[in-house]
Amino acid sequence: MAGSALITAAALIATKCLAILVTGDQPPLLFEISPLFLGLGVLPLALALELGGSRRWVVPALGMISLLAGAGAAVTELVGEVFGPAIATATLAALGGAVVSGWHPGGDRRKRALILVALSAVPALMIGGLLSEINERLLEIGLLGYAAAWGLAGVRLSWPSQPA
Repeated sequence: MAGSALITAAALIATKCLAILVTGDQPPLLFEISPLFLGLGVLPLALALELGGSRRWVVPALGMISLLAGAGAAVTELVGEVFGPAIATATLAALGGAVVSGWHPGGDRRKRALILVALSAVPALMIGGLLSEINERLLEIGLLGYAAAWGLAGVRLSWPSQPA
């Protein structure tokens, strides 16, 4: 379930980015509902990755925060008043879940893919921010990189039998 939810979130973010790059218009609900799927992906990571210690409860807690804030973001979009802090909270909680899940010496590919998500977020947003100085639409290029990292993590979680 974790991998499928993360792939779905990545696809929603990427579709939104491509739509803006091509048309200049943001499609409704895609970006606002993606954090809900990030939360659904992070929530079961402790079980999927057999995490121990405090990570066993911290990761699901971050997943639940992301899920609930993501649901809030989706609902506020549906009623016509997007609540930006809900999107930010959901996204940061999901990133936190990726860090806590993946940060482990000698982790397998699934865990390393989660760290890639966390490590890619800041550079992707910085690149997008720099490119947006040329044209506002180019912000989406950085977000595409961010979406790709979540997609890779989802793929790694969906097919865990790959060798390390």
